[in-house]
Amino acid sequence: MRAILVSFFVFLGTIVGTMLIFQQWQSLQFESEYYNVIPLSSSSKVQSLNVPNGKTLVPSGSILGVNDIDTITYTYLVDIEKGNNLEVIFSNVTFTKNGLTFIDNDGLLSFSYEVEMSTSTTSKVTVSIRLNMPETEEQYLLISGSSVSFKVNFSQT
Repeated sequence: MRAILVSFFVFLGTIVGTMLIFQQWQSLQFESEYYNVIPLSSSSKVQSLNVPNGKTLVPSGSILGVNDIDTITYTYLVDIEKGNNLEVIFSNVTFTKNGLTFIDNDGLLSFSYEVEMSTSTTSKVTVSIRLNMPETEEQYLLISGSSVSFKVNFSQT
């Protein structure tokens, strides 16, 4: 009888543990598509880098912890003239810490983007931003605890 009770509680503990772990994993999943959809008719936007609540942006190549992410994605809807192509240029990347602003001359952020035509006059631009691994202690001290902003320029050709 004792062996049956022990087996039952081990089985029950396994089921409850699996359920709790799955709930924790599910709560940590972050779907970034359409996270920040911004309709734009102007040609540029100054964007502040916003990390989702409860998450921490870590450099690419780092081992991800429970609340760590290595990519932040923004989606912009940009009005363009019919038949034109859209180019995206990133500039004025700055880190602000303790009231001081530093220009990113070391390429600490990397940007990639995809342009998809959603209608004949509107493009959906999905921008992915990654933090590169700092190479020096100075770079590490600069990025840790800093707020980041950058300018996105949309050019029609």
